[in-house]
Amino acid sequence: MKKILEGVATAALAALLIPAQVLAEPTNAFQGHELYDTYCFICHGEDGKGKGPLASKMPSKPANLTTSKRSSKELFDIVKGTDKHNINGVMPEWGRLLSDPQIDSLVAYLRFLGNTSEVLPGDPHRGRKIYSRYCSACHGIHGRGDGVMVGVLPMKPADHTQTGAVATMSNTKLLGIIAEGKGVYMPGWAETLTEEEMAAVASYIRLMSH
Repeated sequence: MKKILEGVATAALAALLIPAQVLAEPTNAFQGHELYDTYCFICHGEDGKGKGPLASKMPSKPANLTTSKRSSKELFDIVKGTDKHNINGVMPEWGRLLSDPQIDSLVAYLRFLGNTSEVLPGDPHRGRKIYSRYCSACHGIHGRGDGVMVGVLPMKPADHTQTGAVATMSNTKLLGIIAEGKGVYMPGWAETLTEEEMAAVASYIRLMSH
């Protein structure tokens, strides 16, 4: 038991020593979230259900993106404006403003909206910084479960880039794990982070898997 407790303390200390400025390259969905908030939410809404501030003034109801079964290519073509059959006549041709890589990122976020029933509980941009500071020692800077502590402790941290596990997990459960910990080496962060900070981390984790 003493060795286990020492291991937990070592893992927690290592997390605290990770420099805050060491940030992973943002995932496509992370970048897409920012683009969505800039260009899309006004019609489709923050939750993607087609009830944005401008929706009631549109001649055609904006699509509910959370129920879309379209492929990534179909979404790309619709966003870019090259698929004339699936556009309601109001959808802008975003290819005139956005580059193909930007549209790819936006599509990744749209795929996230279609793969989860949970909204982002906090600010993923803030969560990215907190994750790097406190979580990357075990989970790795890119969230693949390959942090530096894997080499010194018999742990197997969760791979947050795996879509299935996180997509089917409720915000309540995800936030509970962050706050209370799980297993031997996953500490609870409720006494270190505020509720807003933990919500931000949960949001970043959700986007890491897309």
